[in-house]
Amino acid sequence: MEKHITYYIKQGPYDKFSIDPITGEIFATQQLDYEEASQHILIVGTEENDSGNMGSTTTVVINVIDENDIPPIFSIVPRPIRLDDTTHVGFVLTQLHAVDSDGTSPGNKVKYELIGRGKAYRYFEIHSDSGVLTVKDDLRKEMDSEYQLDIRAYDLGEPSLEQVATVKVYVDHVATVPPDMGVGFADTDYTVEVSENSPAGKEIKELIVVNKPNELIPITCEIRNGNQEKLFEVITTKNRNCLLSLVRPNLDFERLKKYEIQVHLLTLPGLISKKRSYTNVKVNILDENDNKPEFLVPSHQKVARGKKLYGAISENAQIGTSIAQIQAQDADSGHFGEIRFELDSDNSVSTSYFKIDAKSGIITNILTTETVSPSVLPFRLNVQARDTLTVSGGNPQSSYIPLIINVVSSIHRIVLVMEGITPDKAKVKELEIIEIIQDISHLIIGIEKITPHHFFHPNGTADTNYGVTDVWFYAIDPVTDQILDRESPKVAEGILSPEGSKTISYFVSSKISVRVREIRQPILKPPLQPAPVGPLQAEQQWATFPAALVALAGLIFIVGIMAVSIVCYKWSRYTAYKNQVQRFTVSRRYEPFYVESSRSPSLKQYETQILQMRVNADGDNNSDLHVDLNLNRNHMYNNDSGTPTPNGPESDMNYTNVGSTRASRTPILRTFQHHATSPDQVDPSMPNPIYERSDDDEDGIVSISSETNDNVHFQQPREFVTGSRHNRRSLL
Repeated sequence: MEKHITYYIKQGPYDKFSIDPITGEIFATQQLDYEEASQHILIVGTEENDSGNMGSTTTVVINVIDENDIPPIFSIVPRPIRLDDTTHVGFVLTQLHAVDSDGTSPGNKVKYELIGRGKAYRYFEIHSDSGVLTVKDDLRKEMDSEYQLDIRAYDLGEPSLEQVATVKVYVDHVATVPPDMGVGFADTDYTVEVSENSPAGKEIKELIVVNKPNELIPITCEIRNGNQEKLFEVITTKNRNCLLSLVRPNLDFERLKKYEIQVHLLTLPGLISKKRSYTNVKVNILDENDNKPEFLVPSHQKVARGKKLYGAISENAQIGTSIAQIQAQDADSGHFGEIRFELDSDNSVSTSYFKIDAKSGIITNILTTETVSPSVLPFRLNVQARDTLTVSGGNPQSSYIPLIINVVSSIHRIVLVMEGITPDKAKVKELEIIEIIQDISHLIIGIEKITPHHFFHPNGTADTNYGVTDVWFYAIDPVTDQILDRESPKVAEGILSPEGSKTISYFVSSKISVRVREIRQPILKPPLQPAPVGPLQAEQQWATFPAALVALAGLIFIVGIMAVSIVCYKWSRYTAYKNQVQRFTVSRRYEPFYVESSRSPSLKQYETQILQMRVNADGDNNSDLHVDLNLNRNHMYNNDSGTPTPNGPESDMNYTNVGSTRASRTPILRTFQHHATSPDQVDPSMPNPIYERSDDDEDGIVSISSETNDNVHFQQPREFVTGSRHNRRSLL
């Protein structure tokens, strides 16, 4: 039978070591420190032999090897040091001391090193073994009044351990000069101009320094303000002036037009002039034509393949119709940002139909498109946007973009009918409507017009509802750039199909807060109504009654206007005729003369008759004689004159009343009036103008051959017309 031995530590530092009871291996349970104990003794025994006799235990001695595990530690904290700039070289400032607690060398050997910040290592030094800190160079060479010295104490162990202590040194500059004689800039303000395309290293301005001290006293410059982008730097030249230059070529006139930089002059405080210790440099950036024009593509046309612009024109559009407005922007400002547009095309036919305004970019047609060949469609043009020349006379910057113009006809138009929105409000939502239809149909959508809703009543009359809006649009294939008719599969399935129409209606209604009534083709003519069968209902019978009343009122109005016109025309003719007719005169009535036959048996008897006739009194042979058809009027006398009729109770007539003012205007009537008096007033020697005619008488009145009145002759035949109120009578 095999025997087992069990080991255990019988005496020693149980907390630092342990033993495996079976194998007897000893382990350290914690880190050992040479500086704390360099050796450890353990007495190991077994459980099988615990008699205490010789051989029952054994002694294990553990020696600890020293390692460099403790860094040097400064024994005192160094205090700030103040001295004058005239302190001589080698002056001892202080001595630093550090202790390393490692037990053996070289882990406990300490060395010193100056690792200062900035310029400290140039003017101070420390002895590596003793730690003595001294002045290394003339402090008057720098204007700095404060130095921060970092002293490193390190040991020589592997690996080397260290510790750093900081010593602050303040330097008092004691040199002084008069205020007006101090070191400073020649001017306190400068203005320079720099092109925005200037390269890195471009020298911008050399700032002159006056009253410079001797070369032992340093002069430096630095930028305090205005250099946030770190584009500029300032250095000291060989002439001990300050040179401002560009370090990065990132100037951009469009982003920032000027920089205001403040440069400070640094030297000994006692030598510098406070008034001229800084200067302001205003750097103006000059614009250059370094940017090309960029076309502004509407967001709803970005679904096209490639960067393109689209336009459309109606097939019956008149010459001069505005089709589209091209817009572009140039990042350059001023005259460099002025853009002019031009049209170009590989096909001369396309350019012959359109023109573009060079300034506004508005494209109009110069020919109608009614007879354009389908093989030319769509019109493919190139629009050039070009800016002006550069300052140096270089070429202008230009950009190009394709322009596709389709011709819209009745087979392409689709109408979206929306309720609860007016056309002006729908115009504001135009882009949203386009984007919704495009996202669903995957086609390029263009809106031709937005109008109030036009519809037809059942009786065929057209009407307009301004509370409902019709959006007329068309679709373009983004692959072929061709406008699609309503029967094309892409339009029929994506827009006009029940599913597509329902989807478009849902999204338009939800996003714009309207109700989409339908999506359909335009209705340009009233639908044909079937012939009514059976008796018409009362509502149908009276449907056209208001229209009939309006038509009847219009007919009555037209007839009334015609009647009034005819009456006015007749009245004007009557008035004109009335003004032409003059009053008539009545000749003297001769009493019958009786002759006794016994006295003159052979004397012939004559009868004198008076024929009442109208004769033009003024001898105008061209006047017409009119018949008076008024049966109630007495044609013997002028009723207006108040003369009694021949059949009245009085046999004698007062002829003096016959000669009215109007009738007495002519010479013949005045003669009649003269002889139309009483018989006793007749002068026998005066010839009777009725029967006797002198050679001076006017032609065309009456011609009598003899006193016997054998014959009655008229100079020319006349038409006898009576019927005027102002008839005239002539004696034969």
